[in-house]
Amino acid sequence: MYSVEVHNGLYDTKKEAAEKWGVTPRRVNYYCAAGHIPGAVKMAGVWLIPKNAEKPIDGRTKTREGRKSMSNILLLEDDLSLINGLSFAFKKSKDLN
Repeated sequence: MYSVEVHNGLYDTKKEAAEKWGVTPRRVNYYCAAGHIPGAVKMAGVWLIPKNAEKPIDGRTKTREGRKSMSNILLLEDDLSLINGLSFAFKKSKDLN
């Protein structure tokens, strides 16, 4: 990897930032264009991202207030099936006595 030195600061290219954050360069381009990376600048058609910039929160993975995520729904279903199984077992043992 190489760094680009601009205005006495060190910047990464979008490819380097993508590797560091585990996303695609296209996603980094979107973050830059949307203004989600403070200090990112576009020079001669190339996005330069400050080396100390943190990966922005990906808005696609947020759950809305009052809306359950799929993992929460599956956990709830597992809990309900466990409760139903316990109540069935309790009723069955009660009937045997």
